[in-house]
Amino acid sequence: MRIVDDVPALWEAAPLRILARFRAQLRERRINTESEMLLRQADTPNNVLVLANLARWVGPIRCIEALLFAAQDERIPILDASTEFVAFILRSPDRRTLKIYNYTRNLDGIGNVARMLGLIEADVATGWILEAVLHNHNFHPDDPALNGAVAPSEPDATLMRNLAERFVLREAWITNGVETARIPASAFSELSGEAETRQRP
Repeated sequence: MRIVDDVPALWEAAPLRILARFRAQLRERRINTESEMLLRQADTPNNVLVLANLARWVGPIRCIEALLFAAQDERIPILDASTEFVAFILRSPDRRTLKIYNYTRNLDGIGNVARMLGLIEADVATGWILEAVLHNHNFHPDDPALNGAVAPSEPDATLMRNLAERFVLREAWITNGVETARIPASAFSELSGEAETRQRP
């Protein structure tokens, strides 16, 4: 868990230095990072929805997202061994501070995040706002079909809806380290999630 000042720089485009090594690796491996192309690689309902809202939802990675992505990449270089994380970003009642819970199993998939929900529940009960949940979708140099589409999977969408219902989550962010989709809670009902019997974490 990290507590940081909620400064404007966090919400601006990420300085190139934060992910300089990662970006250099993408260039060296000639990986296509263009979001529209990546989303069109698989005709899933969630890819189609993000494509339809590409101009509104998808943009360059911001500083706050890049810092969290870089921390994961520094632990285990993502292009060498794909690992995933999910970060829960809460804003204090006075809007001056952010509290960030970061969860990873250092595997290609985040699994069950139920152990984090008690922490979030306690914070929300004292006035903290669950501003966003951030999750990464990685580039896979050995399997381009899996490359970095910034649309939620069905389990991702289910988690988003559950967090919105329980904690009034405001946005969900999916990043590939280059661009990020920022999906408003008002659109969660349009996402395709898991079967109802599997929805609760």
